[in-house]
Amino acid sequence: MNAMERITPHGVFIDEELDISEEDRNKADTVISHLKHFPHITEEYSYIVDLTCNEIVYVSKGLCFLTGHNEDELLGELENLHDLLISEKDIKKIETLRIQMHNLVATHSKLVENTFCLRFNFHMRPNNKETLFHYQSVPFMRTKDGNIWMVLCTLSPSSRKDTGYATLHCNGDKKYFYYNFASGKFIEKELPCLTENEKTVILLSAQGHTEEQIAEVMCRSHNTIKTYKRNLFHKLQVGTISEGLMFCLNYNLL
Repeated sequence: MNAMERITPHGVFIDEELDISEEDRNKADTVISHLKHFPHITEEYSYIVDLTCNEIVYVSKGLCFLTGHNEDELLGELENLHDLLISEKDIKKIETLRIQMHNLVATHSKLVENTFCLRFNFHMRPNNKETLFHYQSVPFMRTKDGNIWMVLCTLSPSSRKDTGYATLHCNGDKKYFYYNFASGKFIEKELPCLTENEKTVILLSAQGHTEEQIAEVMCRSHNTIKTYKRNLFHKLQVGTISEGLMFCLNYNLL
């Protein structure tokens, strides 16, 4: 995979020097055209980045509505979106993470061969109000030899308390990569295995049941339900049921 580094005021971006066929470009244009016709109510806060030029080539109406900017203002250079919307304290982290992800993908064949998802939490400032968002990106288009050409990025309000907790996970794989911001490296970890009782507790909790109600449904004591929840939080490294449920849904643990 050939790569060319390009210096920006905020750090280093990586441009892919990829051989994109006319057929592949037409396929991408067709899909992006269809995305533009999605009903407004069904659109997530999403955008597509072309890695060959580090440009945003599609933004959803939902993202325009969220940010208060029109499509023309959001399309174009990726760093322009960062300057416009992302908190200054998080820009460097995002760009460093992006480069490290590129290096990781380049050295792991399973990431080239399989669909994977990068997840991360960072602060955005839509309408000048700083809010923590959960970011996900997946390869949208690849070249015939497997190189990533475009990525689809989606945003949603985060249930966590601060920037960070970046992970990269291949579909169907029990292992994932956790990014350590202190060392600047991805660390391979294994997904936790939940018991049936723990799965039941998190699902019932997510439905709004109290610990007392869950204990009655499961025919367990209140203290036992508390133990299940403590084990859940420890295994998933989360602090709330909403965080735990999001983790389980993201990694197909339920």
